[in-house]
Amino acid sequence: SALVYTSFLYSKKTKAAVSCVGADPQTCTFSNGNFTISEGQYDGAVIVVDASVITLSGQHKFKNLTMRNGSVLTHQVLSLNSDFNPATSELTASGKQKKIHLIVDDNISFENNSRITVDYLGYPGGEASRPYADCHTDCGSGYGPGGGGNNDSHDEWTRGAGGSYGGKGGEGTHYSGGYAGWAKPPYGKLLANVDAAQHGSGGGSAFRHRHSESRSPGGSGGGAI
Repeated sequence: SALVYTSFLYSKKTKAAVSCVGADPQTCTFSNGNFTISEGQYDGAVIVVDASVITLSGQHKFKNLTMRNGSVLTHQVLSLNSDFNPATSELTASGKQKKIHLIVDDNISFENNSRITVDYLGYPGGEASRPYADCHTDCGSGYGPGGGGNNDSHDEWTRGAGGSYGGKGGEGTHYSGGYAGWAKPPYGKLLANVDAAQHGSGGGSAFRHRHSESRSPGGSGGGAI
């Protein structure tokens, strides 16, 4: 699973727990487990995360956030069809919840190798299961506004293009040296407001030979923070 990052979650003898004390603001400590925080939960609280993975869903506003002992802050992966329209890349209601949309009023602290990561949680890469007869028009382009293409008309050894986002993805090549997968223009803004944050696009699939059915899916794009 993309959310299993280190072995510490399973090596602890103590059980996973959430403990909240005090008031105005309340201090909530998440210990030794995997936790999902839904939109609005624990808003206004002081959040302490100890040796845990926290998956955020929707918008959040905390007073303080402290991450300790290798803790991870992340969001869920985008899923084809249920989270976005594959034809337009438009996110559904559930897809819009799958980003880190977080405001912290005072302090954020990351200790002992704790981190935020949304690696591979964006639009998925091109599929490897399409029939070879379709390959002259689409050998498995990546999803998303900047999905990498693989639409070469040759028979062998085509490499899909990288997905674009803040920069243009790399072009895929054909075994003879020509281009086989075309990268799309970049999209998104460095200083966009939180609501405008977008997910990274997937790369095109790699294709060895259309008659051998040998191909590999493209890599997924990054998530949104």
